[in-house]
Amino acid sequence: MKFPSYMMPIWLNNDNKQDEYADFFPQVDFKDEKVYTLRIVCDTDRAVYLDDKLISFGQYADYPETPVYEDVILPATKDSKLKITVWHSGINSQTHVATEAYVAFCIYAGENIIYSSSSETLCRPTPEYVPH
Repeated sequence: MKFPSYMMPIWLNNDNKQDEYADFFPQVDFKDEKVYTLRIVCDTDRAVYLDDKLISFGQYADYPETPVYEDVILPATKDSKLKITVWHSGINSQTHVATEAYVAFCIYAGENIIYSSSSETLCRPTPEYVPH
C-alpha cells in the first residue's frame, strides 16, 4: 500500500496481532484558537477524541490498493489534547481484507502540515480493551 511521503503508517512496536486496539497521542502544539484538520486512514476502525470528547469515528473496509482518507475538523484551542484510538481486525471477511495493522495521519493548519504520524508518535495498547 502506498502512502503520501508525509504520512507514515505506524502501529504498536510494528506488531500485527489480530483484534487489537491502540491509542495514539500526537504531540501537537495548537498555537491559535482556530480550526485544524486531521487527515487520517487506518486498516479497520478509528475514533478521534479532543480533550477527552469523542469528535469523530470511522470504519474502513481496507481494500489495500485503495485506501480511504478522511478529513476530520479539529476545533482545537491552545491547550487541546488529541487522542486517536484505532482497532485492527486482522481477519479477512466479506467486507474487510486483512492487512498489516496501521494508522497514518497528518494535521493541517490551513494548508500547512503541522504534524505527521511517525515513529516518534506516542502510542500504547488501549488499556480499556481486553482481547478475547
